[in-house]
Amino acid sequence: MLNSTQTFNLSLPKSIAKTFWFSLLLLILVSFVLACMSGVMELSFNQVLGVFFSVFSGENTDKTHSLVILNLRFARAVLAFFGGAALGVAGLILQNVLQNPLADAFTLGVASGSAFGAVLALVLGLPVFVYVFGVQVPLLSFMALFGALLALIFVFFIAFNTQKKARSLASETLILAGVICSSFLAALISLLKALNEDAVPGIVFWIMGSFQGKSWTEFQLMLPLSVLGFVLIYLFKRPLDLLSLGNIQATQLGVSTRSIRLVLILGASALSAATVSVAGIIGFVGLLVPHFVRLLFLRLGYSVLPSKLILPTALIGGLLLLWADVLARRLLSFGVYLGFNNLSGVDLPVGVVTALIGVPFFCWILKYRYE
Repeated sequence: MLNSTQTFNLSLPKSIAKTFWFSLLLLILVSFVLACMSGVMELSFNQVLGVFFSVFSGENTDKTHSLVILNLRFARAVLAFFGGAALGVAGLILQNVLQNPLADAFTLGVASGSAFGAVLALVLGLPVFVYVFGVQVPLLSFMALFGALLALIFVFFIAFNTQKKARSLASETLILAGVICSSFLAALISLLKALNEDAVPGIVFWIMGSFQGKSWTEFQLMLPLSVLGFVLIYLFKRPLDLLSLGNIQATQLGVSTRSIRLVLILGASALSAATVSVAGIIGFVGLLVPHFVRLLFLRLGYSVLPSKLILPTALIGGLLLLWADVLARRLLSFGVYLGFNNLSGVDLPVGVVTALIGVPFFCWILKYRYE
């Protein structure tokens, strides 16, 4: 893993730095418009812009277009962007706090816990919706979120009982506790699939991850936990930089490593749980994006302190998952030209797309890093 405690002076003119940020924000805006254009009913660039302008101007527009764009496609795009941002930042925090370059949402059992909660809801055939504090939320997502939180509690229970007398919680202990939890939950998921074969297609599709059919209702469920995670990480971003020096040096500088690491891990886990509970298991975003941003900032001559990488990691992570979702909608539609008419309007799971993008890209990052 690259040394995240190093800082670098800008080696490029400030105009290039401004161009980078402007280009990134412009690309995000264009990507949102393109995401609103993609779907079974094709819409033009002007039609999408017309709907958004009508929201602010109050002008009348096609009701069908407005419903499709604002209630379905834009909601799905926002979910994908926020989900990618959350997974990217969660990966960045966990990689630095645990000092493990392979850490992400899977490391502490959050993804497995979320999957178990969702699988349990599918197998038991529970109602589609449930009211939480007077708000109607999808029960599948709620159960997935509940499972993720239970898995996290289980991991910390194992870790704390293993190291009761230790001043700091060892990264290896947390990682091993996460492996234990994930393995146990994977076994339970396999058992549930064996007991109810009719639910297997739905289970497999959910586990592969998808934003298909998601709306503002899922965003309401995802938002509170995501905000909590981002706030915790922002409040403790200075201790995060000190933790990246190592436990001994951070302790000498006055950081309570055990409590700070616990808070940061809780923040990262909240981000992971919020996304996985809504979209299913999506791999490679939390693993790939922090490494890519770190290498990019090294090339640009920026500081690669963890606190300085949070915003770009969030933006690039959101952009990656947004484009992955757009590709998930479009890839199978090309099968129509090959004679597979039954694939028209079918979405590929976004987790499959992130894996197809992530595997070769991550191999390139590893090669570049060692060179």
